[in-house]
Amino acid sequence: MLGPRVVERSVRRRTLLGLSFAVALVGCEKDRPVTTSPAQTGELRCRSRLEPQELLPGNATFVAYYDMNRERRRAPRISTKPAAGPRSLLPIEVEAVRMAWIGISAACELDDRFFGEAWLAVDSEEEGLVVLAGKGIGNERNLRCISNRLGAIEPSFVDGTNLRSTGCGLEIDADYDDVSGFAPSDDMLVLGTNPAVDRARAVWNGGFPNPPAKLLPPRRNRAWIWGAVDVEAFLSPSEVASAFSDTGHGELGALSTVRTLEFQASMTRRLALEVGASFPSDADVRAVRAVLDASIASPPPTLPAWAQSLISKSRVESKGPRVTVSIPMDRRAAYDMGLIPNRTEANQMPAFAWLSAILVL
Repeated sequence: MLGPRVVERSVRRRTLLGLSFAVALVGCEKDRPVTTSPAQTGELRCRSRLEPQELLPGNATFVAYYDMNRERRRAPRISTKPAAGPRSLLPIEVEAVRMAWIGISAACELDDRFFGEAWLAVDSEEEGLVVLAGKGIGNERNLRCISNRLGAIEPSFVDGTNLRSTGCGLEIDADYDDVSGFAPSDDMLVLGTNPAVDRARAVWNGGFPNPPAKLLPPRRNRAWIWGAVDVEAFLSPSEVASAFSDTGHGELGALSTVRTLEFQASMTRRLALEVGASFPSDADVRAVRAVLDASIASPPPTLPAWAQSLISKSRVESKGPRVTVSIPMDRRAAYDMGLIPNRTEANQMPAFAWLSAILVL
């Protein structure tokens, strides 16, 4: 298993991002007093639109991007007959969440493009930020309607969440884990821990945007989902080495020199998954390439058939300091794995099954 410090930091980062998104849709419980910083007391300035990624912190160690508009356009027209593979193992609560959101969306008359795209970032101080863009996602009427509907389902969902109109936008306060947010326009919503939100607000109010260019996807990238980690900034070399050594698989030691890690998924006629990593030397690249080639050629026999099939389709490539593993698959197999929704699901609730499961569990 991973070292305790690595696990603790990983859990904290995932919690920050989960809490940030949850503020807008499920509110918070009153277990902590409201924390208000000086920057939160100033009103939002009226100004023209900024791109969502311009509000991300320049010192981010992790960045993720999710294009829900592309998901709606590219999701396959696959029947909803019982799925095989991991999707069949999803708890019934996932379907309950989907149906609840469909009801709320219809009752509040939300635009079909309410969820457009999402940017997530964690900075070097472990502060989390989420920037959501979509048609009406920052509109006060929409957010109050969602809040009221959720409150009717379970009052504790919205206890402690306060929406304040500032004249040029909407402020969101929550008395849970120092989480806050703001909606500077009808089509943008910013959520996260207070320091990260304060910094994003300062950028919106006229500060100089300084996005984490090192971790952002290429400008013309057509990825549906993108994630990048600056491993050197995220974990110390000793923590990385400890994480791999604690797995009990000595052959993974070659991976402990990883410097950056990227993941992307593209969805067209097929689904393509790609994981890329950079290493400090040619010797490290060769060692990692050998480990991956061996793992693909002889995967653990205990893996289920669908996993064996997936591994057999993997391709490993190396160029310069980078090693890339790509996995092409047909869309039916991707649907069975819970990696993509079908067209109907994407139009109803643009979030693939595993994201829904994370929010529920």
